[in-house]
Amino acid sequence: MIQILVEGRELELPSDISFDYTVENRLFSNADGYSFDIEIPLRDSRVNTEIFGAIWNKQADVESVRLQADIITPTVSLHGVIMIVGVNDKTLSIQFLEGKSSQNSDDLLDETYINEINIGKPKDMPTWLHYLGSIDDGLNCVALPWVLADSGEYVHNELVWDEQKNSYLYKLDDIEMMPFLIEVAKGVCRAVGMSFDFSQWEQSEFRHILVCNTLPSSIHLNKKDFHWAMPHWTVNEFFNKLEYLLGGEFDFNIRSNKVSFKFTSDVIADIRPVVVDDV
Repeated sequence: MIQILVEGRELELPSDISFDYTVENRLFSNADGYSFDIEIPLRDSRVNTEIFGAIWNKQADVESVRLQADIITPTVSLHGVIMIVGVNDKTLSIQFLEGKSSQNSDDLLDETYINEINIGKPKDMPTWLHYLGSIDDGLNCVALPWVLADSGEYVHNELVWDEQKNSYLYKLDDIEMMPFLIEVAKGVCRAVGMSFDFSQWEQSEFRHILVCNTLPSSIHLNKKDFHWAMPHWTVNEFFNKLEYLLGGEFDFNIRSNKVSFKFTSDVIADIRPVVVDDV
């Protein structure tokens, strides 16, 4: 017996329902489990019509709809979301997506570019702290000195002692702020309305990784949003590339709008061995 719950309510399914379900290993294919099309009755089912409404009459883009869903069988339970892949006045075709597969199909994550959204600005901190401090001092960016290889001895973000003010000051007003990568990732999550748990990242040395910013002074980041220093990547592209850089896994729970991070070594350690016999 197969049960499918949508937003906690059980669908009415054909008595002879069957469908293919594929389970992939995200460490190899960047996907988790997903079904092929599941066809269910609509207009002739009072239960399903109450759950989905008169969806065949709706003018909205129903393919962008994502609803929490659970598939329950005597031997396995799956938890994810469903998307609508087809509808007419009699039947509804849905696809069940779990874990990474639901992330890959999310239009918001796949069509939002990180250099086009507000992801954060430099915190108002003492000048010297942006030069000498770190993320452990509560900073979300720093302004370290740097030199272009072909620019001679010109030092960007140079700090000098001002005797009159009895303080270190930047030699020029146009300083290039360099945001911490973890703060950029948090800002991206906030911009798309998702909470996050990056505690493993925060406790590792990788929290010190910087986005090296060498933008011209006309668009320097000492007052502007960090997205100016970002590449033209979608949210999905950004986090997929971070997984390679950090050696970890970002888990997007579309059901709860939360992103969590774990290092791949810890993910593998939590997986029970599978014994393959009779090969």
